[in-house]
Amino acid sequence: MTRADNSGTCGVSRFRASKEMSKKSSSKIDEEGIQVAVCRHGILLRGLDHYRGEVFADPMFLQKQLSERANVTFFCMDVVCRYWQPYLSKATEESSDLQPLMEMRPFLSVMHAKAHTAKCEVRWGGMNQDGAGNTVGEEVEQVNSFLSRAALVTKYMTKAGRENMLTQQAMGWNRKKTENLHKVLACRYIKISEKVKLEVASFSDFRQKNDITEQTAQQWVCDVQQWAVTEPGSTAEQGATEDLRAEIESIIVALLRKKQELYRQHDSNQTRQIKRRKIRELKKK
Repeated sequence: MTRADNSGTCGVSRFRASKEMSKKSSSKIDEEGIQVAVCRHGILLRGLDHYRGEVFADPMFLQKQLSERANVTFFCMDVVCRYWQPYLSKATEESSDLQPLMEMRPFLSVMHAKAHTAKCEVRWGGMNQDGAGNTVGEEVEQVNSFLSRAALVTKYMTKAGRENMLTQQAMGWNRKKTENLHKVLACRYIKISEKVKLEVASFSDFRQKNDITEQTAQQWVCDVQQWAVTEPGSTAEQGATEDLRAEIESIIVALLRKKQELYRQHDSNQTRQIKRRKIRELKKK
């Protein structure tokens, strides 16, 4: 992807997965990789081979397969903002068979959302989706990490042997996840219940210290959601001003969030040093 191509950009970040087309690599490998669909419990549902790198057609195929066989509410992806609009929107306009795909709700994985703009994180982020619970959306990365151990072995196998090896790996992963599902759900329920109590107490203390009512807090949430969906002006001068204003707002929001999360989400001093360096860069900018 060239720098002139804005289809794969979100703010200052450029994503390699945000592509509608991809050329065949110069290597002699028939399959360049695999893409899998995983449920929120980590069970592998579907998978397909990559022949020309990551393109939007691959997740759309998996999404269509799952929509025909299961009642899927959320569709999670690390670049869902670029996939949903404009790629999937245009595809559904041209093909009526793809219309049911738009009934799902786009879900940006929590960790990958850190690389997106503040507006994108608020609008598409999984933590801001009603009904998503405490789903992180990074379950695919766990499956990819598990299947990656077979990469060096299957690289020199025949196509049939490679498919058999990956199938055995996937079946073993699903069997392990199914056997331990009751323990995982119980631990997750206890952990989330304790987290909810802490967040409710923290929010109550914040309201009391600042003398804020419940209606005011709800209005703030609506204002932030409205800010996240605003677009720049139409004229060139107004657009440039709005772009600059939006960039300044995004930097301020990112700066405040990083300061708040410095000691809440990071235990090691090494991680805090990285965050402090990023904070200094944002302040300088």
